[in-house]
Amino acid sequence: MAPLLPQADFPELFELERWRRADVARLSEIGDELADQLGLPLFLNTSELPFEVNDLSLRLIPGGVTRIGLTARQRALLEGIIQGDEAHPLHQWLLKPLLDFSTPPTEVRLPPLLMASEPLTNEIVRGILPAFVPAPTGAPAILSGDEVARMPREQALALAERMAPLRLPSEAEWEHACRAGGDSLFFWGDDSPRGLPDEHPHPLGLVQMGYHEEICADFWHSDLSDLPADGSPRRSPSPDLPEWFTGVVRGGAASSYPWQNGNEWRTFATTWRTTQFSQREAMVHGMCALGVVRPVLPLPTA
Repeated sequence: MAPLLPQADFPELFELERWRRADVARLSEIGDELADQLGLPLFLNTSELPFEVNDLSLRLIPGGVTRIGLTARQRALLEGIIQGDEAHPLHQWLLKPLLDFSTPPTEVRLPPLLMASEPLTNEIVRGILPAFVPAPTGAPAILSGDEVARMPREQALALAERMAPLRLPSEAEWEHACRAGGDSLFFWGDDSPRGLPDEHPHPLGLVQMGYHEEICADFWHSDLSDLPADGSPRRSPSPDLPEWFTGVVRGGAASSYPWQNGNEWRTFATTWRTTQFSQREAMVHGMCALGVVRPVLPLPTA
């Protein structure tokens, strides 16, 4: 079977700068081709340039070769912050996972994909899973309209099955989207936020990126040493960890807002990753078992 989208014919899908420079006519042409090849009612909203399918707004995440995990530059910045915070050992301890969990930097080759502009809301999820009961939110209602839908991993997996061909992102795909081609600590630069930074629009048009614990398809592993070269999710649990370390979540800065100790900004870092605990273990230890879903639609290419 021939590739759906040959790179030679659609270079904009593999080069972020070419995508940004493309005019509306070219973007509409690509959208029409995507709709035909994927067999989906996909169209380009020319007013703000997201794609839309079944009332879900999607943004293009160009593919290509990228590095996942802390780059040498990011690591040097973080080590400088930790060393300069000698008076606050708690702060040092809380920042250490950024150094430990997000290494070694791993090169992956990712296909282009479409990612939901924002996490799914309760209203959208109820339309797919009528029995869905919204969970109480500990985060501020920062999305317009219906609140973001928070759920355990098992429910997110069931939701993803019902949304096919959309699916959960791998953590490599999520980080690639969050980085948007950059090498800074945060998608907007290196300046640590003092609060929830509404003033920083994401370069790819993704809304509230990093605000919520976004559920990825991967099982949790304590580092990136065995990340697949194609950026696909790790489908097997780590043999060295208890079974209640379930999946990976990315982001989560709004869940602990208002911030208390001053370094919760770490959860906005493009490389921040942590585990989503099982519901039982979360109840025992007071840990978070809920996350949100920002689905993706992969675009098969040569």
